[in-house]
Amino acid sequence: MNLPSKSKTEPNGSRSQAAHRFLVGDSTKANGLLERLKRDYDVRLYELGASAREIDQAQLLTQTSAEPIRQIGSSRWTESTDFANALRQVRGDIPAAKLSGILMISDGRDHSSTDLERQCRPLGGRGIPVNSIVIGSQEPPRDAQITSVQAPSQIYHGDSVSLTVSLKVDRFQGESATIRLFDGDAMIEEKSILITSDHHRDTVTFQHQPEEPGIHEYRVELDEHPNEESAENNQFLQPVWVSQDRIRVLLIDQRPRWEFRYLRNLFAGRDQTVFLQAVLLQADRLAGVPAPPIMRASAQRAFDDCEANALPVDDAEWFKFDVIILGDVSPQELGDKGIQALERFVKDRGGALVVIAGPNQMPHAYRKTPLADVLPVLMNRQAVATARSPDQSFHFSPTQEGVAHAVLGRWATAADPSFPELTWRHPDCEAKAGARVLAYASRNRETPNDAQSDVVEQRRQTLMLWHRFGTGKVLQLNFDETWRLRYGIGDRLHHEFWGQIIRWAVTDRLSAGTDLVRLGTDRTLYKSGEVISIQARLLNADRSPVIDAPVQAKIVFENEVRRTIDLTPHPQNRGMLQGEIRDLTQPGKYHIELSGDVVNKLLALEATGTQTVGLEIGIEATAENLERLDIVADDTVPRQIADWTGGTVADLASADSVLSNLGPKSTFARERWTVPLWNRWPVIGLFLGGLSLEWLLRKRTGRI
Repeated sequence: MNLPSKSKTEPNGSRSQAAHRFLVGDSTKANGLLERLKRDYDVRLYELGASAREIDQAQLLTQTSAEPIRQIGSSRWTESTDFANALRQVRGDIPAAKLSGILMISDGRDHSSTDLERQCRPLGGRGIPVNSIVIGSQEPPRDAQITSVQAPSQIYHGDSVSLTVSLKVDRFQGESATIRLFDGDAMIEEKSILITSDHHRDTVTFQHQPEEPGIHEYRVELDEHPNEESAENNQFLQPVWVSQDRIRVLLIDQRPRWEFRYLRNLFAGRDQTVFLQAVLLQADRLAGVPAPPIMRASAQRAFDDCEANALPVDDAEWFKFDVIILGDVSPQELGDKGIQALERFVKDRGGALVVIAGPNQMPHAYRKTPLADVLPVLMNRQAVATARSPDQSFHFSPTQEGVAHAVLGRWATAADPSFPELTWRHPDCEAKAGARVLAYASRNRETPNDAQSDVVEQRRQTLMLWHRFGTGKVLQLNFDETWRLRYGIGDRLHHEFWGQIIRWAVTDRLSAGTDLVRLGTDRTLYKSGEVISIQARLLNADRSPVIDAPVQAKIVFENEVRRTIDLTPHPQNRGMLQGEIRDLTQPGKYHIELSGDVVNKLLALEATGTQTVGLEIGIEATAENLERLDIVADDTVPRQIADWTGGTVADLASADSVLSNLGPKSTFARERWTVPLWNRWPVIGLFLGGLSLEWLLRKRTGRI
């Protein structure tokens, strides 16, 4: 990429030309980097792009500095720089025992799609430093750009989508910037900000409630400024899938405690994206009033008929729910059948279980049941009849991971997200190994940046944590006072808190389909030529997964089937089918549809009248050229690589400091020395032993 250098040592010309002059130098004096390295090392030369590929050194030496270094090849390869892929390639080409060091000449901009640290740590462990020489000016040009847009990939019909736009504006102090949100071609909203510094960083948030289900192609545009370096980075596309499905939630509690009452009112009233069945096993009754008839929870009941007093009748009914919220219920009320159904719901069906601790039963009464394995907590203390809180009062403090997690992220960064002071938590709920702690109990209000408790203490005092179990996941609240978020102040915080929990719980659910046939993709918008990952899950009438039946996915474009692929079983997720589509390059909307005899049979079993299961994806015309978006040199990533591997970072003017940090040179010295064997007792012993053995053999055979 011939981007301008703008460095002090190379004020004119491109970075490619600066790198060429540094490598080759003056051919008459042999003073270039390559010649200097060859005096001490065997040198292999690679160029960086989407990975690393070796180039001909002789051809490089014959080129002029005005010619680009990069070979002729796929333009897509040159559109980003991926340090992780490049280091992986070099490690694969050169045995570690023969590798003295790696020297990268780059502007420092990295667009790695995989974990860079995983490629660097092994090099550091073998004493192989990765050194960097950073080319280009680190002073940003006059430019305004949208660096990212954060939004959920899927919402439910009736929800509002929140789009958070990150802006970077350099050298436009005192001016204003206008940002617009579009849904397709329709403009939704326009906002303006004042640019208060020469290096202005800002975020703008848009809210929109889409009226129709399906893919909504949101587009954020930033007005172009006069004399701007590039306008290519002033637009960002963010598709969002609006699903018509409702989230089926089963709420179970033994007594009508505050937590149960507030959750029932929330999901049965305000949140219309949730289909609720609320089971109260021991309701309050008036004397002389006969007991109500048994009403079992079922996903087949009417939307507004949510009250129940008995558990689902069988596994098939349990498995129709997406999320089960289990309160302070005794094992006797659940029964062996109910406990086993919950275990299979998480492990085999892939459902989400949310557990709310209570003083009477949950979770201490389950320490000797199969549910103990399902829960993310250890129960180390002696069994008790009633669990008393170890603190009279405490605060809900999110961990570093909790603040960034989907469950707490947006809620924890709201204007006033803090829980009021809490008064009860379970005393015996230490996090299991592998469980992810999102919040813990603290005496004072703490944030991750000023936490007084270390990680070990946070795991002992956990209030909110989760882990995976089988194909599903379990989230546990070790307190029962989320209702305090609503008490006396309205239901906004309470709704946001539980709304995020429920929506996080179904993030693994495939986005389209019916009870028995589900289909999904990893994203809704792809760039031309990107790999599209398809997943499907088929359930028999008894909700057991379909295993061996052939299933295909058809890709339809402009009412014509362009491709059909076979879906194969996922090796680590029983019942999940998967497949990949490659090389879809024509831009536009595509329809993906499941086909196969088993699909038709399962759809016929359901009374919904659905004849096909499909969804839409979009293909963008061209991929963004990340090299053009990041035109300022940045030594942040090279310095991180140097920390991991023991390397150093410099610019062209101080390059010698980097060269001195390479590993052992290829040259070696030979020495010759004489060892008198007769001065070594082991040698003398071996010699005498051989003579003795020979004498014994001769004597036995009568030769002496």
